[in-house]
Amino acid sequence: MASQQSSIIKHDRSRWLTMVLASSGVGLLYLAAAQISTLTIIDATITEIWLPAGVALAAAILYGRQALLGVGLAAALAAWFGIGQAPADPFVSLLIGLAAVAQAGVGALVLQRLTTQPEHAFERARDAVIFIAAGAIGAGLIGALVATVSGAQSNQFAITWLANIIGVLIVAPPILIWRRRPTFQLRQGLEALAILAAMGLIAFLMLNTGYPIDYVLLLILAATAFRLGQHGVSILIPLVAGVVTAGVLQGRSTFLVGTITETVLLVQMFVLIVCAAPYVLAAVIGERQAARIALEQINRTLEQRVQERTQELVAAREAAEAANIAKSQFLATMSHELRTPLNAIIGYADIMLQGMVGDLQPRQREFQERSMANAEHLLGLINNVLDIARIEAGRTEIIKKPFAPSALLASIERQMVVLAQDKGLQLETQLDPELPSSLVGDTERLRQIIINLVGNGIKFTDKGQVRLALKQLSSERWAIEVSDTGVGIPPHAQETIFDEFRQVTSTSDRQHGGTGLGLAIVRNLTLMMGGTIRVKSQLGEGSTFTVTLPSLTEGDAMMSRSGES
Repeated sequence: MASQQSSIIKHDRSRWLTMVLASSGVGLLYLAAAQISTLTIIDATITEIWLPAGVALAAAILYGRQALLGVGLAAALAAWFGIGQAPADPFVSLLIGLAAVAQAGVGALVLQRLTTQPEHAFERARDAVIFIAAGAIGAGLIGALVATVSGAQSNQFAITWLANIIGVLIVAPPILIWRRRPTFQLRQGLEALAILAAMGLIAFLMLNTGYPIDYVLLLILAATAFRLGQHGVSILIPLVAGVVTAGVLQGRSTFLVGTITETVLLVQMFVLIVCAAPYVLAAVIGERQAARIALEQINRTLEQRVQERTQELVAAREAAEAANIAKSQFLATMSHELRTPLNAIIGYADIMLQGMVGDLQPRQREFQERSMANAEHLLGLINNVLDIARIEAGRTEIIKKPFAPSALLASIERQMVVLAQDKGLQLETQLDPELPSSLVGDTERLRQIIINLVGNGIKFTDKGQVRLALKQLSSERWAIEVSDTGVGIPPHAQETIFDEFRQVTSTSDRQHGGTGLGLAIVRNLTLMMGGTIRVKSQLGEGSTFTVTLPSLTEGDAMMSRSGES
């Protein structure tokens, strides 16, 4: 218990010692700033700039209540001994000390409420404006009112107010800004030397020749805000204020007009602009630079993510392509291996049906015919899988040879009419008389396309007819048109009907059978021959498939081969 009380006593002593040291240090700085302010006294009575106001506000922001005691005592002593102002009696001095505490305390409190962080107020344009409006102009009003009412600065309210504002803006911002270490580069150091040289030349001309070039200093400050930011501006502003004040004191200034009061007010307004505008400008520039850097960082991050995502997509595409090739090779191999025994089964079944091994009983022939039909159906399915695998693997070639459209149409009619008759359907064929008697193309692939389309028409039509037509569209295009009076295709399915393993509904899969590869093969073969395919359909009324192909005659093919050679 005793050790705990001892620890508390030591802590209290340490806190009081810290407060005394902070108050003493702030008080000494306050008195030093008041002494420097005496250099700006005009006509022995008017103080143009009151620097202690800036010391008090900066101390209140950084150290809080610990600094206010030193501010009050130093302000009272400065008023009592007439440092920077007319000497005052003890009561007035005490009143001025309380006013200094109120001005600094209120300014710090308002800035804490309105800004994100008062000690970093000049990193954002909004906070810089609030600092100038509330911390300097608003809080400075308290000291000006008290000084005027108490008679310490009688009949000089406006001048006293402006002196407080300027003092805050000359002293407080550099203290707050330079707490954050700058990161100057060599280029910026050279620019700073150039700006200081220009500043020195203008000051020399003003103080020694009397040239009215005071406003050129605004250009120097603007350049400093652009090139050196808040740190450069915080150094140059006190120098500019000092040069302008020195010009007035030496009687060589643009602002020497009218009475002394008018001259001081004019100089103070100019110095106020010099002190306020560059900080806001530098804050705006700093914010834009920070936003640009953040945007560049975001862009770099996005570019990196895009590159990473692109690499992932490339890897995924390569993996998918490899898997697709492996799948196609597997399907081609398996289809080939399955087709070999099926051909043997079909062959032996055909031998038995022909009676080459003896006559079959009716029941035996029925079973054998069913086995034959199912084996042929299975062979057709395997052929479709093999075809789509070869197409995806790039192993399918289009061999162009002359053929007669009439012979192709008659051959397909003989092959498919039996299937149509078995379902009680009528198969109609039509040959356009304008179609050339000889065309060039891959007859086997054309036959495959037509048989798939006609077979689908027969499969999905229960009554009516299936119609196959070969048409001449133009001198460059001809078409294969297959229409039926079947169930039709819903609009939503017409966009995906040509995809692999895709049929209209699961019900149709079960009712009509199939793998959904026929139309995918038709589309791929059509594209390989430079053609297009489209479908028009309406539910319950039927469908029409149209394959459009280049109209290449034997003479065109010969000219094409000669051109290639």
